[in-house]
Amino acid sequence: MEIEFALPNELKTVAQYRQIIDALIAKHLKDHYYAYAIHDKIGVMSNGQHHPHVHIMFSERLIDDVEKEKKRTICNFFKYPLRLNVEASLEERRKHGALKARKWSDKNFLTILRSDFAEIKNEVLAKNGFSIRVDHRTLKAQREEAELNGDRALRKQHFDLVMKLEALSTETEELETKDAVQHSSTKGRKM
Repeated sequence: MEIEFALPNELKTVAQYRQIIDALIAKHLKDHYYAYAIHDKIGVMSNGQHHPHVHIMFSERLIDDVEKEKKRTICNFFKYPLRLNVEASLEERRKHGALKARKWSDKNFLTILRSDFAEIKNEVLAKNGFSIRVDHRTLKAQREEAELNGDRALRKQHFDLVMKLEALSTETEELETKDAVQHSSTKGRKM
């Protein structure tokens, strides 16, 4: 399988990128064989902006106790796994493939992976002195939350403006009344 993640433009060095990648691998791929490549391409339609990202290639098969004791041959590692048989010896199990981690076929796991990756990115950004943060949620979910929060903010802003308008209207009426009284008393003196 392959995972591809964008890396923050704010970070500039491979060592900084590796802080993110190593933390993700430690959390989700420590029991898998993997390899990764970091790319930094310039976007075709981005006015020369860089787009650093990582490709992580890995096997869904777990590095199990058999593999940890003595590696299987590549052919055996990818063979169909032996059904769980308590009585099977390590040698017998070594002749069959390793089990696959079921989490990689669970569609809900993608959300967990994205959330973990965002959390790791944010920790590394903070550690390197950046205040910017990333959000793992879809743009649609972020927009819905912003609209919900914006509606509340707009209602409060609207209420505050209505109250100010009412206060200004009252003040204007009072000033007009005072002006009218002054105007009439000045007019009465002249006569």
